[in-house]
Amino acid sequence: MGGNAAFSYSNSKSELGNGKKSTAAGYGFRLYPKICYFPMDKFAVGISLGLHHGKGVSGRSYSLWDYGLGPFLRYYFLPTDKLINVFGEAGYIFSTDLKGPSYNSDNIGLKAGAVLFFTGSVGLEVTLNYEYSKRNDAYGGSTSKWLSLGIGFQVHLGKSN
Repeated sequence: MGGNAAFSYSNSKSELGNGKKSTAAGYGFRLYPKICYFPMDKFAVGISLGLHHGKGVSGRSYSLWDYGLGPFLRYYFLPTDKLINVFGEAGYIFSTDLKGPSYNSDNIGLKAGAVLFFTGSVGLEVTLNYEYSKRNDAYGGSTSKWLSLGIGFQVHLGKSN
């Protein structure tokens, strides 16, 4: 179990569902608490909860809160007894508006990072995150791409070394 937090600044160009193009700039903060299981050495399967707050300008000012849930896969590349390990992760989160069902989105994320284990089972991780999001709303929807840095803790319960 563990989690990750990420802060992002974006300056994006989107193609709306009606064929028009839009530009936007803003910032966001994301929290991703996670729980997973290791069915085999170095490979984890789990569920991630996402909480996101964003604020910016896209033709008009906006502020949003959304939450989501989805699966993820993670693989550690180095032997499990290493003090520092590197990993790759892929995941999907379906999210919706916290204030009501005014929009929902499908989010696909890729992540690469390193974790420094303080003990055999507790580590601090730093990640580079890429996320693609397809949003559905009353305006026809939009697509977005984010690149962000993240920091988080991992606790591997039952890890023997």
